[in-house]
Amino acid sequence: MGDLQKAQAKATHLRSGLDVARSEAVSASDAAKARRAQATARAKERRAAEKGAEGVGRAVADLEAEHGADMMAQLTAAERSSLSEDTAEEGRLREALVGATTKRLEAEAAVGELTAHLESNLRKRRAELASPSAREEA
Repeated sequence: MGDLQKAQAKATHLRSGLDVARSEAVSASDAAKARRAQATARAKERRAAEKGAEGVGRAVADLEAEHGADMMAQLTAAERSSLSEDTAEEGRLREALVGATTKRLEAEAAVGELTAHLESNLRKRRAELASPSAREEA
């Protein structure tokens, strides 16, 4: 009878270890999926930012070409001054856009990492609560 109890205790212990290993494997899989999703999102955002930068570059080239045209001779001094200020403001806004985009990407990455971590902890806790040894201790 004692050998049977030992075997049952060992089997329970092994099942508990197996449940923990399965939970860890699921958590690792979920974290990998989250990282892949983040990488995909970052790649999409990077492509969109590159397209936006190309568009801005074309707009700048167009504005510079227009800026150098004879049209400048037709502008008043006040209009030329306003144009110069607007061009400077455009540069400042472009720099602010790059900074804001970077911060947004960093925040999204942090959210993804925290989500993966919380999901992992939740799965571990659920596995602990579901395991027979946790029920016996409670």
